[in-house]
Amino acid sequence: GPSATLPSGKKYLELSDAERRQYVETRSMRIAQIIGNNSSEQIPALALEKIKASVDGYASRAKVKPLGGCRFGDNLQATYERASKNAPFIVRAYNEKGVDPRIGLYLAMIESEHCICMQSSTGPLGMFQFTFATAKLHFVPSDGVIQGSSPSKPDIRCQPEPSARASASYMKALLGRFGTGPASVPLAIGSYNSGEGGLSSNLQKALDSNSGLPRDFWTLIANGDKLSKQFQAENFRYVPKFFAAAIVGENPQDFGLNLQPISTYSK
Repeated sequence: GPSATLPSGKKYLELSDAERRQYVETRSMRIAQIIGNNSSEQIPALALEKIKASVDGYASRAKVKPLGGCRFGDNLQATYERASKNAPFIVRAYNEKGVDPRIGLYLAMIESEHCICMQSSTGPLGMFQFTFATAKLHFVPSDGVIQGSSPSKPDIRCQPEPSARASASYMKALLGRFGTGPASVPLAIGSYNSGEGGLSSNLQKALDSNSGLPRDFWTLIANGDKLSKQFQAENFRYVPKFFAAAIVGENPQDFGLNLQPISTYSK
């Protein structure tokens, strides 16, 4: 319908603040429906504010000079071009597991901005930032996962195709834990970042504090003060950022990018 196009053909950066809010709201609901299911509940204003802040951050990078190499914060076109090159592996791997490929595409965006051998200060490695322990569970065969690997001494976590398959396997397992409700996918995405056990105790805490709450990720945002510091540091930024990455990647031309929606690069 008409809500799918920008006001009078403007780009996102040309919109007023109110128009941007509207844009982020309709696109966020669309993403929630695509990755979860069609009965996705309204995303609360507080969460939309966080998503919009991330979208604004991405949009401002259209003007950044390309940095060269592979790192966070690069020029927006360069960053999403990398995503388009990794997309065929991710789309195939996620389709094979029956998980929406857009989950994998934008997980890789927030984990590594599609840098295939990035390492974080705490040790996780590769496009999907696998720890040694989680990689051992999900890479098949797992003997290519080597303790103490790094960008200068890479292991299989630095190969995009096996990494995409391992990530689809891990995401499938997380989705299995959180069921099929409208919030299960955001919960699984948040859980990907906080490690296997990280979210469920936090979730329990939020739910115990108010028995009427839906088993819902956005509930966690509303109950942030009751949750662990680690949760606040990691997951708050993480899920809204996932939504923002997906909004940009699935509507690249609205952000001045010379690309098709990233999920269409399947060859």
